[in-house]
Amino acid sequence: MASLGDALYNKELSKRFLTFQNDNTLYQSVSSHLASCAGNLSDEDLALAASFLENCSVVLCYGEGYSDCMAQLAYHRLSHNNIFAVHSDKNQMYGVNPQMMESRKQTPLLLLFSVSGETESVVHFARQYRAQTGVHIISFTCHVESSLAKLSDVTFYAPSSDEHHEQTNRNIDGIINMIFLMDSLLIQYYKINSEKHEKQNLMEATGQHQP
Repeated sequence: MASLGDALYNKELSKRFLTFQNDNTLYQSVSSHLASCAGNLSDEDLALAASFLENCSVVLCYGEGYSDCMAQLAYHRLSHNNIFAVHSDKNQMYGVNPQMMESRKQTPLLLLFSVSGETESVVHFARQYRAQTGVHIISFTCHVESSLAKLSDVTFYAPSSDEHHEQTNRNIDGIINMIFLMDSLLIQYYKINSEKHEKQNLMEATGQHQP
């Protein structure tokens, strides 16, 4: 019984050790890719994307699968901060007429999420809006040479490892990077608006008129 108990105890220790090793590997992967993501983030891209966000009338957030989680998160982050946004599923996106939006003087902005950058419906909507309205497109993807990236005005690179793709942690580092990039975009947007309001308040206080 003592030998059996020792064997079971040692087996449990080995299991815990292997779990820690796997978790540590995942942690290192996420940390490495997040550092790469931050290092490749361009101030110019952030400023341009924030200007699109400031000047649009509605933001359409779309993705499929894991990327749909990011589209939902983007929708909630934008909506909770008084930015008119819509989280659309595939049927809703097919039901929207880009030309009708243009005729109503609406200026939509597309926030499109795709880990591969080749998701069929995501690329289709990017092409459709680009061809019919010339709308601005911001994409979040793990592949900067993808079809989606080539159709976008600004592409935010969310590096991801293939190491965990067949496990339950599939694409987790890429998704975390997309969250980081989305927050970076919102921070830049708030910075632009804050500076704009400060300038406006200063001009009003000094009796000047904004041109």
